[in-house]
Amino acid sequence: MATLQTNTIQALHENRTALLDEWNTSLEASGATRNVKSDDVKQQTHEFLGLLSTALQQGGSQNTHHENWAETRVFLEKLSHSRALAGQDSQQTASFIFALKGPLFALLQREYAEQPAQLGEQLWEISELLDALGMHTIRTFQKSRESVIKRSRKNCWNSPPRWSSCGMAYWPCR
Repeated sequence: MATLQTNTIQALHENRTALLDEWNTSLEASGATRNVKSDDVKQQTHEFLGLLSTALQQGGSQNTHHENWAETRVFLEKLSHSRALAGQDSQQTASFIFALKGPLFALLQREYAEQPAQLGEQLWEISELLDALGMHTIRTFQKSRESVIKRSRKNCWNSPPRWSSCGMAYWPCR
């Protein structure tokens, strides 16, 4: 199995500002930032790219279940929960990760312009990594969404019924 090369990890680190700008633009264009403040999105992309870079620089495994990805997984779990609370759907939430592919692929194309075989290998590896992180985001989003729905139902049915002007009972959901 191939791994991400040092050049790829270094390029990601050295081009961080440009990647963040392109990624934020991509997120905005895709509608993935609906119901999320622009400053929050910028802070989240900045934090995630830092976690991604750190996990890759630590070496070890690109397997996102490995210990070097623990902080990244926790970040994505919190992000998924906050997006579920904001009313986003799983596609918008996963787009947070998947929108990074375009800017990252463009960077790797520039970095490996003279090495097509390595370019293909690195594109595959980074794609597999971002897909795994995106799937983790979707799974945790679904769990968070289910929790939000259960809590909402509980709050609704634990409220005493109110009576409408025509004598019908209804439950005001909070």
